[in-house]
Amino acid sequence: MTIAINRKTGIIAAAATAIIAALLVLSGCAKFIEPFQDAPVSGHDVTPARILDQPDGFSNAAEKCDGYGHLVITTYHGDKAYAAVTVINDPRCGSLTTPLPFGPGR
Repeated sequence: MTIAINRKTGIIAAAATAIIAALLVLSGCAKFIEPFQDAPVSGHDVTPARILDQPDGFSNAAEKCDGYGHLVITTYHGDKAYAAVTVINDPRCGSLTTPLPFGPGR
């Protein structure tokens, strides 16, 4: 069985394929042109963290108080993805009874 496509039909099919491909590519890139369109935030804590440098081959760590009674510890290995995040209650980091800036009633 032979399928014959004339020149006009071929041009229309190629144009339709190109338009569909362009729409798929552009719709996938939409997130890259949005500047941080994630969940809303109430603010940023830009105070410095304490960095714990380890010898080569071991993961480094950073620790920082959140001001609400929690110590947040993040380990990382060079420029690779973060390895772990831990949040523990620590009385040095503020009051555990301080209301959180988010949650029910906020």
